[in-house]
Amino acid sequence: MNKLHSQRGAGPLGIIVVIVVLVIIGLIIIAVTNQSTPPPPSQAPGTTSTCFTYSLGFLEFQCGDNKFMGASFGIWDCKAEIGAHQCR
Repeated sequence: MNKLHSQRGAGPLGIIVVIVVLVIIGLIIIAVTNQSTPPPPSQAPGTTSTCFTYSLGFLEFQCGDNKFMGASFGIWDCKAEIGAHQCR
């Protein structure tokens, strides 16, 4: 028998597990980063100035109050100053 024929690649379940693990790692990194650096006064909830976002791979949140902003592709924290928008 041919050994190469009997070997399988990563199936759909393996790919999903890898994605879930990466998102969990991203959540941990963002949580640690956000707790160690308080948001600047201009990003305090209720103000109307420029705010930025952070991303966990597929989800994007507003820095400071963690409001859900939408879908995203990538991982970055508040220090990157990506996603400039008017604070909600």
